Amino acid sequence: MIIAVVAIVLLFTMLLGGSLYVRCGLRCDAHGLPVGFVTEMNLRSHPEASLYYPDSKVLETRVYPEPTTDDDGPAEASIQTHLEATGKVGEAASDYQAVFSWYSAYLTAHGWRAVGQPGYQSFVRGLRERFEVNFDTNVSAHGWLQYSTAYRIEGCRLLKHLHPTVAC
Repeated sequence: MIIAVVAIVLLFTMLLGGSLYVRCGLRCDAHGLPVGFVTEMNLRSHPEASLYYPDSKVLETRVYPEPTTDDDGPAEASIQTHLEATGKVGEAASDYQAVFSWYSAYLTAHGWRAVGQPGYQSFVRGLRERFEVNFDTNVSAHGWLQYSTAYRIEGCRLLKHLHPTVAC
């Protein structure tokens, strides 16, 4: 019985430790963000990196890891996705407000705070994370609403540059 309990605890510890390693490498800050350079793997390990309005079609995704040389100066890492919401513009499934409301509800329920102005809304969580929703003026050939999202993590060098008294 004791062996089974120890095995379960070890397995849980390995799984938790493995997910934290994917999320932030060998070192994490108090918010589970990498203390070292922010990599593509670090970005993709957060659910916000692939947070898409239901039935949206991904048109393009671009990943920008944090530059790993000091010559590039303080920087952030981001994953940016261009999408189309299905349905015709003006229908409930693809209405701008419906899409934005869906993102707003999810993000605020997960500790994010809205900043900015409607149409190009940003959400922040702590000092290092930002999520943006931007609505294009374009409508696809299918009549679908196009929009983009960006999930960003500020690197520790940028945080120290902007907020010298804050530890990362």
